[in-house]
Amino acid sequence: MSLWQAMSDKNYGVVQELIKKKPTLVNATQERTGSSLLMVALNLKEKPLELIRFIITHKNFDLFYMNPETEETNMAAILSEGRLDILKMAKNHPDFLIKNDKLLYQTVNAQFNMAKRAFENNNRKDPQSAATARNRTKMNSLKEMADYLCDLTIRHAIATDDTTILEQLEKLDVDLTSKLLDGTNPQDLLTEKNSKIDAAKFQSFESLLAEMSSSQSSEVPGRRAETMKEQRRLEESAKALTAIHQQKQTKIMRDAVEKKTQVVAKVNSPHSH
Repeated sequence: MSLWQAMSDKNYGVVQELIKKKPTLVNATQERTGSSLLMVALNLKEKPLELIRFIITHKNFDLFYMNPETEETNMAAILSEGRLDILKMAKNHPDFLIKNDKLLYQTVNAQFNMAKRAFENNNRKDPQSAATARNRTKMNSLKEMADYLCDLTIRHAIATDDTTILEQLEKLDVDLTSKLLDGTNPQDLLTEKNSKIDAAKFQSFESLLAEMSSSQSSEVPGRRAETMKEQRRLEESAKALTAIHQQKQTKIMRDAVEKKTQVVAKVNSPHSH
């Protein structure tokens, strides 16, 4: 029996056996549509989750195969399902979190923001409509996926002592001082191996001030030079956090002014009368 015949007959056990005998079949594509085996499985009304897991976790699976007809990748097909359980199946792929220096979190977070805007627009027009319900579900699913990816990305950055990843997250307005999904403070994951990452990145302005105050009050004779050095470090970290806070406030104000300008322009346009 051929692979596609087995898929057509929903004989997914045979599909797995065929792939075990010939591993390259995990990346088989339909000649007519260009769709990969995974894309075909994901498009089925009743998702064969066992087969989907088998495909995604297979060592030969090409996560970034692109359908030449639609230009959709396997990764995009996984994301479009909006299911965290399916997304998690791919987490051990070496390029799962970062591909060509771009974070997967950035892609999913952008999709979440688009879904949020769509939901808000539909909700204003008709809170009870089917479109509003669909967009609410999509928005919530993408938020769950984005939160998961953000958590995983922070942990990966700390584990690999990669400051570039943390800087990318900060540019996406991720609050590194927030606790991770399991309640862990990111700062608590730091070890002596983290020579590049400054612990202050994960400290709030308030906690830094408290630490500075504690440092000053606990000073003992003979350790003045060491205490002053630590205090200077804390002061520098506090200044850096202040600058970040000011930048965020400026961005919020700029966005608000831009939004107001767009509204005024829309009201004053000839088409609005």
